[in-house]
Amino acid sequence: HWMRAATYGYQACDAGMAAICFTNTTPNMPAWGAADARLGNNPLVLAMPHTRGHVVLDMASSQFSYGALELAKLQGRQMPTDAGFDEAGNLTRDPAAVLRSQRILPTGYWKGAGLSLLLDLFAGGLSLGNTTLAVGRLEGDEHGLSQIFMAVHIEKLAPPEQVDALVQATLDDLAQSKTDGHSGPIRWPGSR
Repeated sequence: HWMRAATYGYQACDAGMAAICFTNTTPNMPAWGAADARLGNNPLVLAMPHTRGHVVLDMASSQFSYGALELAKLQGRQMPTDAGFDEAGNLTRDPAAVLRSQRILPTGYWKGAGLSLLLDLFAGGLSLGNTTLAVGRLEGDEHGLSQIFMAVHIEKLAPPEQVDALVQATLDDLAQSKTDGHSGPIRWPGSR
C-alpha cells in the first residue's frame, strides 16, 4: 500500500517537477454494468508545481475510497452522494451496505472536476499554451487548445509478448464478469 500517495506528488513538485503517479489495487470495483469486482479502484496522482502552493490531485478511481467508507461506517454517517450499490443492486449512500456488496461506484462528481482541473493545468503548463480559462476568452469557435501527447515505448521497458499476454489475460477475466442485469455486455475502453 502506498499510503497517502499525494506525498509523492508533493515531493516531485518540491523538486520543480510535475508528476503523474498511479498504481493498481486488488480487484475491488466492478466494471460498469457488472456485479462482481474485477477492476481495482486504482489511485491516480497528478501534481503541478506552483509557487503559491502546489496543485495536487490524489484520487481513487472509485467515487469513495474504501477507507472513506470504513470511516463513515465507524462514525455512523451516510455518504454525501451515492457511493455504490447494496446487495439488491440499488444505489445507496449507506457505507455499510456498499462494504457488504463490494460494489463501489466508479469515479465522478468532484473527482471528475478535480481530474478536469489537473488535466487542464498539465495541458497548459506542459505546452505553455492556453488553459481552459484562456480558451474560454477567445472569440469564435473553440480553438487555441493545449494538447499533450505522451507515448511510452513499451518494448524498451518490457518484452512485448509478455505485456500482450498480461493485457489479454486481464481482458479475458473482465469479460467473464457477472452482469448486473441492467446493462448490456461488459465492455472496456476500445472494446467496441
